[in-house]
Amino acid sequence: MAPSGDNSQPWRFVVTGSKLKIYNLPEKDNPYLNFMQSGSLVAHGALLKNIEITSLKMGLMPEISLFPTNDANLVSEVSFHNDDTERDTSLFEFIPKRATNRRPYENKPISEKDFNILNEVKIFNDLSLHFVNDPESKKRAGAAGSSAEIVILENSLLHEYLFRDVMWSKKQENRERHGLYIKTMEFNPIQKVLFRLAGNKTIMNFAKKIRFPYFIAKQDAVLYSTGATIGLLNLKKISPGNFVELGMAMEEIWLKAASLGLSFQPISATLFLGFKLRSDPADKVLSQEHKKIVYRSYAEIFSAFKLEKSDVPLVMFRIGYAKDPSARSSRKEPVIETTA
Repeated sequence: MAPSGDNSQPWRFVVTGSKLKIYNLPEKDNPYLNFMQSGSLVAHGALLKNIEITSLKMGLMPEISLFPTNDANLVSEVSFHNDDTERDTSLFEFIPKRATNRRPYENKPISEKDFNILNEVKIFNDLSLHFVNDPESKKRAGAAGSSAEIVILENSLLHEYLFRDVMWSKKQENRERHGLYIKTMEFNPIQKVLFRLAGNKTIMNFAKKIRFPYFIAKQDAVLYSTGATIGLLNLKKISPGNFVELGMAMEEIWLKAASLGLSFQPISATLFLGFKLRSDPADKVLSQEHKKIVYRSYAEIFSAFKLEKSDVPLVMFRIGYAKDPSARSSRKEPVIETTA
């Protein structure tokens, strides 16, 4: 039930006695945005947070070891020990309730008490949490976050990856149980038709000429700036373990938001694009025009959140009050291997 990029669920489980080994499946997520497996490892962090909360609810103390061997795909090994200490497990009931909500949010502030709860998250050494609440900063962050739509729709490779993972019907969603279920996108009937047409490369080539992706990004910029606050999780140092720990913090914030009756939507594509270009400026996939869009939007996020040049922001999200999402993405049943 943990979130993952495009609902890719990039994990495999092996149980040996009372130990659980969790492997990453590198091929599952978007290979361009998932640079250095950063997106998948953030998802593994969210998974581990769910395991931690569930274990405590069951009276078990989980001992989590990250990257215990030289196998880069063995992300974690979890040992379980009996523990009858009374602990706060109130977030457990919100694991199945947590969802991405892409509806418009009310521009209603969060109470100081609830905002403090969102801030009371386990923050690891190389991680920092930031929020912007004023309308101007939210507008800037929302516009920067929406610019990724232009790049993804106009670039042929990223366009292919996006539409490859769309589940167009409930029947397909129930069968595949992964990917982006179209109903979770919260499109009105006209938007749904336009989005389906955008999946055709010939039509998309024409749409680019009339700057249709810019129109989509402009609409999303308004949507993303709605809500009480926009948050950001930032790394001070890049490492596989830090990606995982960032995911654990993200999931804790998300579950706390759900417990407070708040909706949550990650808007991180621009940050993953910025991270890719920052690490690989000679990238041949994006055009110079698209690189300029990413660099400009990336810099705008740094400015809106007052980050330092050495920072590596990786996850941005909006939080606020909204109607419940129209649908939720399904999950595959976990494949659990056992060894002696």
